[in-house]
Amino acid sequence: MLTDIMPNIKRGNMKRKELTIGYRARTPNRFPSLNLPLKFGSRLMKIKIIGENCNLWKKFSGLMFSRRENSEILIFSFKRKQKIAIHSFFVYYPFIAVWLDEKNKITDIKIVKPFTSYAAPRKKSLILVEIPINKKNKNAVKFFSPVVKMMKK
Repeated sequence: MLTDIMPNIKRGNMKRKELTIGYRARTPNRFPSLNLPLKFGSRLMKIKIIGENCNLWKKFSGLMFSRRENSEILIFSFKRKQKIAIHSFFVYYPFIAVWLDEKNKITDIKIVKPFTSYAAPRKKSLILVEIPINKKNKNAVKFFSPVVKMMKK
């Protein structure tokens, strides 16, 4: 589990208790938010991810054929726990894939490179968050990149 390896990560600005990633939402249905509790040693930090809720068509297409700078954070929610496997065909830029369980705890996280044929989590999950690596999401990239490196070991 991700919370087991979190104490090993050294962060310079861990004085903040909450980090918001994504876009400021005007309409709550189009841009829902997820609150993720993460532990760094004895400190608990909450991450709020604001993204676009995906319908059936968006679940099929995802980030395909989108431009890097115009792409938004996508939140895919499913009805039952499953291994949500993804690909990045026709996605011309890397993105961060975060898989969550029913309690919004991170089960797995990966950086998916362009034209990857298969990426799946180690455990079953209910929610998938795709975070494009672009200027809009630079806070997310700074936050999740050391986490991804720790998960690979």
